Amino acid sequence: MSATGQSHYSELVAIIGGMGPAAGVKLQELIVSRRRDVKIDRDHIPVLAYTNPQIPPRTGPHGDKSVPEIIRSIKSMERAGATRYVLACNTVHIYAKEIQASVSIPMISLIECTVDHTIKVLG
Repeated sequence: MSATGQSHYSELVAIIGGMGPAAGVKLQELIVSRRRDVKIDRDHIPVLAYTNPQIPPRTGPHGDKSVPEIIRSIKSMERAGATRYVLACNTVHIYAKEIQASVSIPMISLIECTVDHTIKVLG
């Protein structure tokens, strides 16, 4: 927190949900509730949450049909000012490279975060 009372965050994270509509809501709840160093509201990480239940199913032989709608969702959040995004769905990470190649902001990968944390905890 700066001396002026402004948030020290320069990034705005977009949560892309709707792939199981409760997943994005739960992710945002965890981001808020697990912060231990928050003293006032402005200390929280700025988040844009976009729940798009129109994203087609991610499983089965046609799971890749979800990719265009996911990309549209991310681009919408880019236009709203997001500087990073997270996909609130494990399954869709199979298309992460294709999705990332189509947008200009970086992804925070649930898979990479899980691997990093597992290595940190277990060595």
